[in-house]
Formats: sequence, C-alpha cells, structure tokens
Amino acid sequence: MTVRRALTAVALAATLASGVARCFLALAAFARQREGAASLADALGGSTGVWHALAVEAPLRTLAPLVAVVVALRLFEAPRARDGAALGAIAALAALAVQSVVHPAPHAIFAAMIAASFGAAIGAGAAEAAVDPSAGSPLVFAWLAHSGAIAAMLTTSSARARSAVLLSALATLAVTAAHAYLQRERRRLRDDVEATLSLASRTLQSLTPWHLRGEGVRHLSLRWLAFAVFTTLGLIFFACAMAVVSGHALGLDFATFEQDEGAASSDLAFVAAFILAAFALSGWLLGRVTALRAMSESILGPLMLVPVVVVALPTGRSDFLFSVALALVAALLTAAGAVMARRTSA
Repeated sequence: MTVRRALTAVALAATLASGVARCFLALAAFARQREGAASLADALGGSTGVWHALAVEAPLRTLAPLVAVVVALRLFEAPRARDGAALGAIAALAALAVQSVVHPAPHAIFAAMIAASFGAAIGAGAAEAAVDPSAGSPLVFAWLAHSGAIAAMLTTSSARARSAVLLSALATLAVTAAHAYLQRERRRLRDDVEATLSLASRTLQSLTPWHLRGEGVRHLSLRWLAFAVFTTLGLIFFACAMAVVSGHALGLDFATFEQDEGAASSDLAFVAAFILAAFALSGWLLGRVTALRAMSESILGPLMLVPVVVVALPTGRSDFLFSVALALVAALLTAAGAVMARRTSA
C-alpha cells in the first residue's frame, strides 16, 4: 500500500462519511415528522422513544461509517484488518462530527471514543470480508453492537449506562481483532500445509522408479506395489506416533487397549481416527506421484494394509462390526484421496 493511496482512501472515507451522515440525518428528521415529533428530544421522550432509537436513529447514525469504509476499502487490492480499522475509525469520527453539529453530544470525548472504537471494529470486519467473503466476518456483529450502543446512549445518560457502552465497544473491538488474527493465522497455516503436502508429493515422485511414471504403463508392477505399501506403512507409523503424543497431551489412557472392551473406548477411536487420516493422505499422495491411468494402482497398496491394521488393533472378538466398519472407511478414504489427487492435478 502506497502513502498516496492510503491518503486518498482516508480522504474518501472522511468525505463520504460526512455526506452520508447528512443524508441519514435528513432521513431521520423526516421520520420524526411522520411520527408527529417536533424534535429529537420529543421523539425519544414519548412512549415509543426506545423503539424510535432502536429502529430509526441508531441504524441511521451507524450506517454512515459502514458505507464509507466499505467504499474506501475498494481502493485496496488486498486490504488488511489494520487498514480497515484506521479507515473505520476516521469515517466514524467524521460522521460523529457532522451529527454533533445538528445534535450536540453531552459528552463529546466519550462519544468520540465510542465512535472510534466501533468504527475500527466495523472497518476491520469490512477488510476481512473484502479479503475472503466466504470465510465469514464479524462485520454484521460489529454494526449491530454499534447500533445498540447508540440507542443506549440516546435513551439514557447515566454513568452506569456509559460504562456499559464503553465495555461493549472495547469487547467488540477485541472480538474483531481476535477474529482478524485467527483468520490470518488460518490462511498462513493453510498455505504451510499445502506447501508441506506439495513437498511430500514431489519427494515421493522423485523416489518413484522412473519407468513407473509414464503414461504408457498399464500393468501392475511389483516394485510399484512395494513402493505404495511402504509409503502407506510409514504414514501409518507417523499417524500412530502423532496419536500417542496428542492423546497424552489430552490426558487419554492408552492402557485400556489391553482390555477386552478396549474397542469401545474413546482411546481406540482416537487412534483409529489418526490411522484413517493416514490412509486418506496415502491415497492422495500416491495419486499425485503416479501418472498411471488405472485408479486401482494408486489405491491397491494402501488397501493391502487394511487387514493388517484391523488385526493389529486390539478390537477383540466382540467388535467384528467395528473392524468391518474401520476397514470400509479406510478403503473409502483411500479411494477418495486418490480421486481428489487426480482431480487437482488434472
């Protein structure tokens, strides 16, 4: 982001917020006239004052920074949460300045703090929505919290109410900042996982015998079958090690495996989940490293280890259905991993 573009976005947000605030104030005045109230105090002091504040005044006062920051963020190709927070705070303060000219606030500094806090939360949410619309954003939550706070400030002036509004503003800003941080870490973790899987795929492909990578190979090679078996076996050992480490961190007692009813325990289900994930990953990796047209050659090696794993797990004699279900799920996950690999590499 260049300094010129940032200054342009700030100026646009402030100007747009001011203009939109004037329009919404005129719309609020028109609504009060329709209700038969001569002024804002009359509208808020009547029997329907709370509903007027919630349905008319609060939404119209909070829409100005929302519209301004969403439009200003269009100037950024990949806006960050802190960019949106800065624009949102500036837009909210500009809208508050216009509103204070028409309806002076009794506590100007407090109103500015509330406007800047909620504006920053709305701006950060809008930036997150602009980066990844499908991932979800606290934008609507921040706007609703801002509307509720404005309605509370319009209907009551007690110190306790102001304290509650300040706490809600800080809480909304904290939730929005935490969401932005978690979304950034999730995207970083996703990129790291994709890079790791790609590296593993290329490593396995480099280890694959060269004559097993061509398009013209149609027959099943014993060397390729052994390669697939040992690859799957290594992933299973790795999955078991990860299951043991994770289980001990969670406080699971793997001594229950020695009991006859161990198959029904959560410990065995925990380890089985890791093993099933190893089969799915094996199918995916083997599907990526081979260019053979026959799908069976990508999943035959892992499928040969399914009976071995079922026999090795301490399922007991009374858990035949569990063993059959584990074998079927392992086979399905292996095939699904190979199919996904073929589709992504096509």
